[in-house]
This record gives sequence, C-alpha cells and structure tokens, in this order.
Amino acid sequence: MAPDDAQKILLDVELSPENNHAKFLYDYIDGNRYKKCLSLSPKTDKDFIENLAILHRRTADLNSMKA
Repeated sequence: MAPDDAQKILLDVELSPENNHAKFLYDYIDGNRYKKCLSLSPKTDKDFIENLAILHRRTADLNSMKA
C-alpha cells in the first residue's frame, strides 16, 4: 500500500456539507521528511470505511459492557 520509504501515512478527510459522503486524501512522509502524495485505489477507501465501522462497533460494545 505505502512506498517502502514511507515513515508516516497521513489521512485528510473532507466531509460533505450534508455529512453524507467523504473524500479521503492520503499523503506520506518519506525517509527525507518530505511530504508526498499517495495515490490509492477506491478499494482502499472502501476497506478503510469498513474497518472504521468495525472499530466503532467494537468500541461501542466494550463501552456498553463497562456501563
């Protein structure tokens, strides 16, 4: 997914005014500390959203168990 020299992956999310969709922008910091654009496929966005939803559900489940 990321180049071999990537030290950090950065994610910027632009939400629509209606809050019904988002645009994901990926960058990375290389070994020389330069910020570079990271071009990923739409599948990456889909996978990210699915994993974020799973994390949200698990966090909600853990919080409900503590209450």
